Amino acid sequence: MALLDDLFDYLTFKGAGDPPWRISKSFQDDDSDLLITVCEYPGAPADTLGRENERPKFQVYVRASRLDYATARAKWDQVYGYLQDAQDDGAGHLTGYAYIQSLAGGSPFPRQDDKGRWCLSTNFQVCKARA
Repeated sequence: MALLDDLFDYLTFKGAGDPPWRISKSFQDDDSDLLITVCEYPGAPADTLGRENERPKFQVYVRASRLDYATARAKWDQVYGYLQDAQDDGAGHLTGYAYIQSLAGGSPFPRQDDKGRWCLSTNFQVCKARA
């Protein structure tokens, strides 16, 4: 499976996208207020000479209703908790996808979009065993 499909399935399994929230892959429609988006971007080189482990990167973007920072931050905290140090440990942490570890790049980057909705984003790097 592709990275975004894996992340979508994992966050759905954990309940992050339960109504009224929605999860999207690489696309943000202009109408949804309560939205979690996962996007890929260029990763780092493989970590070994044999290229056994890939180093893809992705961004998680959380958007809440107009002027509702508290809701955006609470959802970001939840998603961050699911993804930070997530690994294939057989207990619902990216199970079956051969992920070794997921590491956040730091605290969320907050901003407001042109409709006044709070948006928080964080970049993650993953270590993934090649199939």
